[in-house]
Amino acid sequence: MSIDTNEARQKELQAQRKRILAQRRPLPQDDLELLDQCTLFDVHRLSRLLTGIYNGYLRESGLTIAQFTLLRNIHALAPAGMKRIAEAMLMDRTSVTRLIEPLIKDGLLRDEVGQDRRYRNIVLTAKGLVAVTRSEEAWSRAQEDLYNRIGAKQWRTLRTALRDTIQLVRAMSDESEA
Repeated sequence: MSIDTNEARQKELQAQRKRILAQRRPLPQDDLELLDQCTLFDVHRLSRLLTGIYNGYLRESGLTIAQFTLLRNIHALAPAGMKRIAEAMLMDRTSVTRLIEPLIKDGLLRDEVGQDRRYRNIVLTAKGLVAVTRSEEAWSRAQEDLYNRIGAKQWRTLRTALRDTIQLVRAMSDESEA
């Protein structure tokens, strides 16, 4: 794609983003009315949209975005037990186990006895590492597609809001459990 064509495409995307954002309904100003609207509903809707985009790009690699992120996290944490993986993924251990078991059966992960025999560590196999490496290009294209759809400003706003919210909710949860 030429520079002129790319610049024209970027301007077209920016104009389209402005039109779409101009059509959105504003949030209520009244706190009680705002609290009547479910934040989780919006988060789930966004999650489903983004999952569809990423899975579309990853389809040819044979992994879903859930499997890809799990494998990448396990590789980064390795060797890691179920508890550590669940904490990193912000999931309960049962859900992590359900995601991991098919990946072990497919030969992408291996279950090893930890330093303490009561614990098991999950590590990527050579086949798992190949699957992650093969999928990274598709994941990068999905990232770029989303970035182009929403623009740099919205990308930064979204990432900042998500990370800040995770930190706040985690900190408040830790305090209430103490």
